[in-house]
Amino acid sequence: MNDADTRKHLDPDSIDIGFHFPGRSRSFQSRSILIQIRFHQDPLEGYRRAIGVEAGGYDHQGQQWRFSTVENWRFVGATSPVQEVADKLKQFCRQTFELFNGSGR
Repeated sequence: MNDADTRKHLDPDSIDIGFHFPGRSRSFQSRSILIQIRFHQDPLEGYRRAIGVEAGGYDHQGQQWRFSTVENWRFVGATSPVQEVADKLKQFCRQTFELFNGSGR
């Protein structure tokens, strides 16, 4: 989307992924999940590495929850995914760091 709220999250050093469900997922407590994998170019070493994963769950009322690996790996918001889904999202984040950085966090 090209609205002010979406543009404020624009980061040229990121990969943005969106998942959209046909209806509101009770497990995810949302209809859409937006994920941003953030990168940093190390000026001394010259390589780029993943430094964080941000995720948000949205439905017709807006953002329902937010998750960040930068902010203590916790879910905040009006709702949260069920525990099994929350654990899988955290595993996805660990695997993302492993994929891009060669080791888990």
